[in-house]
Amino acid sequence: MSNDPMTTRWSDAVRRIAQSRRFAQLVWLAVTIAALALAFRTLRQAMRPQGFDQTAYLEAARALQHGVGPYTLDMAFPYLYPPSFAWLLIPIAWLPDTVIALLWFGGQCALLWWTAKRLAAAARALNPALAAAPVAPLVLLVAVPMFRALHANLVNGQVNLILVALGIAFVQDARRHRHARAGLWLALGILTKLTPAILVLDALVRRDLRTLLWGAAFVALLVGLPMLTHGSEFVLQCWRDFQQHVVVERGAASGPFHADPRGDRIYFTLWGLVATIAPATEHSQLARVLCAGAVAAGAALLQVLLRRRARGDGDPSARDLHAVAIYLAAILLVSPMAQKHHLGLLLPAITLGVLRTFGARWSGPPARTGLALFGAITLFLWISKALTSWPLYALAILLSIGYVAWAGWRRSPAAEILHTS
Repeated sequence: MSNDPMTTRWSDAVRRIAQSRRFAQLVWLAVTIAALALAFRTLRQAMRPQGFDQTAYLEAARALQHGVGPYTLDMAFPYLYPPSFAWLLIPIAWLPDTVIALLWFGGQCALLWWTAKRLAAAARALNPALAAAPVAPLVLLVAVPMFRALHANLVNGQVNLILVALGIAFVQDARRHRHARAGLWLALGILTKLTPAILVLDALVRRDLRTLLWGAAFVALLVGLPMLTHGSEFVLQCWRDFQQHVVVERGAASGPFHADPRGDRIYFTLWGLVATIAPATEHSQLARVLCAGAVAAGAALLQVLLRRRARGDGDPSARDLHAVAIYLAAILLVSPMAQKHHLGLLLPAITLGVLRTFGARWSGPPARTGLALFGAITLFLWISKALTSWPLYALAILLSIGYVAWAGWRRSPAAEILHTS
């Protein structure tokens, strides 16, 4: 810590403000106002004649209910998810779109709060001193890099925050040997959007075959149930349409880092990053497969290293949420259809990194490595829309994976004492 009197006075002043009750009240007031404003905008989105992203989910569910394939519908927002997700929405599809939009928004806010509590509990398990940290400034610090992604998810009725919650519930129930429940959460994530299948690697690293068997059973059950009411041929045709219209036409045939008319970077893959650096690999399927394999192997290796590191703390499973955060972020590096709202999958990685960097450091300066990673991630996420010729989203994702790996690697002060004694 610096001995400069001016720096010390400045740090003390910032610390007093962050820990004050008035500051906390202002933060929670701002959060409440923002939530109400976003709810109002969500309602307006749902009332538009062309609808919004969530409209595609509901129209697909209604079409399936009447025996019509969802991938041939003429909609302003095409349906790009597996047919199983639309089947899961049929029980609520009879409600008005505005009612579903508000319920969806409220559910996402509740899941966001639940996710934050689970992540904070995991961070406290690694560093008990975090329990004394003020909450309000930590909320602001997470919101700084994540605001645009959270805004896009909440306002447009996306599913990424749901996938985050399912991933956390999956690993927590698996740790508690609730294999059936963990398998159900894994199956729901896969059937909502196929990319959460990367979490299978997490169970393989932990040698949790019972959870995988339960997950496979729930996938088979939920895929097979519609066959009882609509016939196997119709259900299989829906899956074939999904493969052709979504996986092939919109996924495999798309190029790296394509910029749409709004200037948004809509491709975030490691393969796209490599193709930007080495244009000769742009149309190489081998390069795409090798990059996807490198992402999966790298995420699994980080989980193995974190679990070995945790043995010195007396709890090999203490860093499982850090591993899940790595896998969720890795989805962005392998999915050829990632968009800005998919950055919501970075929420666990950035939250755990922020908690490790700032959470228990109000009595001293934050760790320089964590502060540098936080600053770089925030900068890349905020300027990436303006600098569309640079692969900044992919760099931000890679840094986020490094951020949460760093957070999980650092031992708590108590563990350091035990390790060095």
